[in-house]
Amino acid sequence: MANIYKKVNTDLITGTENTVYTVPNNSRALIKSIHIYNEGAGSADVTVKIESSGVTYFYDNSSALAAGSKEEFVTNILVLQENDKLKCLSDITGPDVTVSLLEINREDK
Repeated sequence: MANIYKKVNTDLITGTENTVYTVPNNSRALIKSIHIYNEGAGSADVTVKIESSGVTYFYDNSSALAAGSKEEFVTNILVLQENDKLKCLSDITGPDVTVSLLEINREDK
């Protein structure tokens, strides 16, 4: 069994739902942190969703995340199963997303 610590970064673009992370086959992911920093020019409405088995679920959102401010979206640990997708959406271009996670794979690789 392999434990792999990962950091995933992405930028959000106006109105585009971005798949930030997809859990690989034969794996689970423990999401420790979803940190969003708004480097955009104005306030941002950011939504975090989880897609599981083709169904999208609302996880959290931040209304009016001011320019130059940050927010943490995980208060404990979020568990994702194989092929689940973590998605983010913003109403402006500029927010940066950083996800810190532990990927647990049932194979030695």
